[in-house]
Amino acid sequence: MAGSANNDRSILTRVPPQNNDAEVAVLCCCLDSQNTITTVASYLDPSDFYTPAHQKIYETIYHLYSESKSIDLITVGDELKKQGDLEKVGGMAYLSSIVDAHALLSNLSEYINIVRQKSMSRKIIKSMEDLTRQTYEGETDPGNLIEIAISRLSELRDSKSDDALVSLKEILKETVQNIVHPPKDRAVMSHFSVLDHVTNGFRPGTLTIVAARPSMGKSAFVINIAVNVALKDHLPVAFFSLEMNGQEIANRILASRCDISISSLQNSKRLSQDEMSRINGSMPMLGNTPLYIDEHSGLNTAEILTRCRELQNRLGKKLGLICIDYLQLMNPAVERKNASRQQEVSDISRALKLMAKELEVPVIALAQLSRESEKRDDHIPVLSDLRDSGAIEQDADMVMFIHRPDYYKHKDESEDDEGQTRQEKFKKIDAEEIQRAMIVVAKNRQGPTKSVFLSWNGSRTTFFEKEKENPNAIAGPSDEDAPPPWSDVPVPDEMFAEPSLTIPKDVIDQHSEAPAAPAPAPSASQAPAPSALDAALFSGDPSMEFEALDMTDWSSDVPDDPQDFFDPGQFPDGV
Repeated sequence: MAGSANNDRSILTRVPPQNNDAEVAVLCCCLDSQNTITTVASYLDPSDFYTPAHQKIYETIYHLYSESKSIDLITVGDELKKQGDLEKVGGMAYLSSIVDAHALLSNLSEYINIVRQKSMSRKIIKSMEDLTRQTYEGETDPGNLIEIAISRLSELRDSKSDDALVSLKEILKETVQNIVHPPKDRAVMSHFSVLDHVTNGFRPGTLTIVAARPSMGKSAFVINIAVNVALKDHLPVAFFSLEMNGQEIANRILASRCDISISSLQNSKRLSQDEMSRINGSMPMLGNTPLYIDEHSGLNTAEILTRCRELQNRLGKKLGLICIDYLQLMNPAVERKNASRQQEVSDISRALKLMAKELEVPVIALAQLSRESEKRDDHIPVLSDLRDSGAIEQDADMVMFIHRPDYYKHKDESEDDEGQTRQEKFKKIDAEEIQRAMIVVAKNRQGPTKSVFLSWNGSRTTFFEKEKENPNAIAGPSDEDAPPPWSDVPVPDEMFAEPSLTIPKDVIDQHSEAPAAPAPAPSASQAPAPSALDAALFSGDPSMEFEALDMTDWSSDVPDDPQDFFDPGQFPDGV
């Protein structure tokens, strides 16, 4: 036992890994041949040298090199003298001893590798010492410490490498290969066609920020995208909700997919028999959707990274999309003393970008905007409105804003109304009326920055596009989004093995206004009865008519025939 204790104490007091002879040999080669500094600088920084004198000498050599000055014993000694550091490094006598080391230029790569390995070992020790200190303090969750360790070790692994510069030929070869044989982890589409036309989807490893003022529908917008990706592309989606619980999210999904108002779902007594049937009919479709929701509040980036890794391991495949609602509610993985909220948000934003890159999954994070947009006449957000930190704009690959002009129009009108409070009238109009919604793509590293238009149904918490067949009509979710007729739905045994997972028929019958015989399943020649939303949208009520949208004409952006750009003979048959 005593020997073990002495060994532990000796580890803490050991001299860190270093090789003085290898460091001297590298400096000797730099002083002997000016051409070697190009090779050395590709692999080593001044901090990679252990001895402070060697750090300063190499830093001076690199400074002379960057200014295209001669590098030899005299010039380096003179530069150190100007800086007042010559005596600190041992004077001209020590510089002369380095030159007299007579290191072999042919062995330069070996010297560099030794210095790099020792430097890497010291960096690992320093990182682990910091984690050990935090572990003893007990203020950081152990799970977070594990993620911090993994992140720091990954950064060390990705530092200066042999393949830092790759020729354009190699990059083009891989690019053409991806065109001919698209990779499986291609961009994830939102399934809003006009938006996907501008963004080209969410690419793996990218961070997208969706920002808006409160009550603009940013949570609903990202929920719509998450359900679209999970339902239509069958890709696993991890949704972290730091604001709403799982039941609220489920209500929003049912409202948008079953054509039922959110208020009716919150008060089950308002549900009709038809609405209950629609909910029951949607269960097999929605229940088998690979959407995974985490409703814990106060999560930090390390915890989210851990849970995403665990989910990927459980599923045995990569996630398709990660959504976080919302960024300003998150905590940094490591809390700094006396750090401002702006610094914390900067750390969170950077960590989300690194998480997307490490997992190779697109990340969509919601963010709040400052009140500056409220002060402008048009109220349209701009990048400078991002709240708490400019780092969000810097780290994001794409930034989208949600703007609803009718929101401000009704808000202004309601201030002058009498008989009802402003909040009551505004909430009623906002929930019942279908409004225009502008999606402003303010930053896009992979494409243009444009504004596209969708429609917003507040009572169903859903965004949707106009029907393409009739551009003058406003439509709800497309037919393929609607659940199939209840009587024709095959219920999977694994989904509803217990009766408690379905809505009992007697409960559905209780919502019928009058006893009625069970309706037969609709035949192929018999169209189903229009829903309440369809009746409202197509009844010709002038109050529901939608004014002409200032839509962008996309006809000019239609891609030309690929035959105009490529020779068909250069690709394999069948491509």
